[in-house]
Amino acid sequence: MSNVLFAVLFIVLLAVVIASVARIRNRPEPLTSPPTQATDPARPLGPSEAETWVRAHITEIAETQFPDNLGLEWRIHTIQHRDGLLFAEVEPDPPEVGYSRFQFAFSYSGSPTIKHVATYSLESGQYTLLSTSRGAPKMPPVFD
Repeated sequence: MSNVLFAVLFIVLLAVVIASVARIRNRPEPLTSPPTQATDPARPLGPSEAETWVRAHITEIAETQFPDNLGLEWRIHTIQHRDGLLFAEVEPDPPEVGYSRFQFAFSYSGSPTIKHVATYSLESGQYTLLSTSRGAPKMPPVFD
């Protein structure tokens, strides 16, 4: 009887391992970081160009920030410009990233490039700083 039980447990364990390996192999590859430069490198990006760039690259941006959550659809709810930064409020679908919404903050003012500087997560009705990029300006820890 114990040999039969051992064989059944071994088969179940083997099936779980095979399914896990198949899931890892079928996982989409992360997208490369999106280009961050204006079409004319001598001219700084304006607010509308920065917004257009973020809208065009939101999935690549999100997958760069959350490489364990590839293949999700990212919806932009709002884009706001504050203090020389662009804030994009986004929501993953399906909601598998751990929070219902995020704000990605970008620096672009006076520069021909745009750079992700911070990610905020929505917790208890306010956005809390989740991460910052290397060399980012000092970001407020919380905002509504």
